[in-house]
Amino acid sequence: MSPSLWAVPAVPHGVRAWRVRSDRPAPAGSGRRAVRHLARLRPCCKSPQPQPLDDGRSRCVGCGSFWSASHSGSLIAVVRAPGPIGVDVQQPRSRPAALRRWGDRCGVPGARLSHWVLGEACLKAVGLAQSLPRRGELNLPAAPKDSGRTMLADGRAIAWRWGDAAGDPDGCFWALAWLLGSFSAPA
Repeated sequence: MSPSLWAVPAVPHGVRAWRVRSDRPAPAGSGRRAVRHLARLRPCCKSPQPQPLDDGRSRCVGCGSFWSASHSGSLIAVVRAPGPIGVDVQQPRSRPAALRRWGDRCGVPGARLSHWVLGEACLKAVGLAQSLPRRGELNLPAAPKDSGRTMLADGRAIAWRWGDAAGDPDGCFWALAWLLGSFSAPA
């Protein structure tokens, strides 16, 4: 696995992102394996040890950095940050039933894959990635822009960067999301 640095514009100071393209589809668990591998290749501290938290996020016990990973097809994305962060990547595919359910929960009739990746990244950032949001818990914009903010029902604010398949070198939809106020403003 040979990771390449992923230059995501206008993210908070200290955020590092990598992409890995494999010659075959990434199996379940590839994200966690990629986090461990990248922690060794690009350490966040003198003794990097990303460990899964009970809420599904990963955090280094050595320095407190947060790690997030996602995979779709043969692409794996990994992000490291000084505060809670989430990443999601998806290769274009049809999933009408899942998108209807997602749109119903996130207040977006006619949800598209762009809403899916944005919502997944937001939920990962706050430690809710293992569940479908309750109605009204996460409200997404009808037409995501390249960056923006949203509020969870519990009052936590989330910022994001987003990209669609047309402008992505790997032809994927992607999103990074982070809790506002958890680390410094975009560089």
